[in-house]
Amino acid sequence: MSGYGSELRQPLGLALVGGLIVSQFQTMITIPALYLFISRVSYHLYSYTKENKIIM
Repeated sequence: MSGYGSELRQPLGLALVGGLIVSQFQTMITIPALYLFISRVSYHLYSYTKENKIIM
């Protein structure tokens, strides 16, 4: 691509595509993994407090 301003459009396009890729990664992998981690930790805390009769 050539013309006026083409040297400014390429970095903008790269930043846009990179941002979309990072967003997809967070949506599909990071958020569900974080949810599972929090869910498992809360389950273990609940079962620990129930076994030892600790009031939270």
